Amino acid sequence: MGIPIEELNLNIRAYNTLRMSGIKTVEQLRKMTIEELGKIENMKREYIEEIARSIIGLV
Repeated sequence: MGIPIEELNLNIRAYNTLRMSGIKTVEQLRKMTIEELGKIENMKREYIEEIARSIIGLV
C-alpha cells in the first residue's frame, strides 16, 4: 500500500488538507505536481513547502 502520510509528521492543518482531498500515501503525493497540489481546496503554499521538505527528508 505504501508509506502513509502520517509518516511525514506534517502540521495538523497540512495533514488534514491532504486527508480531506483523499491523499493517504506518500506515493500519491510523489505523483502530483506542485500545480496539482496548489489546486487542492485550502492548500496553502506553506503546506506545499512543508510537504516537499518532508518528502525529501524521507530519502
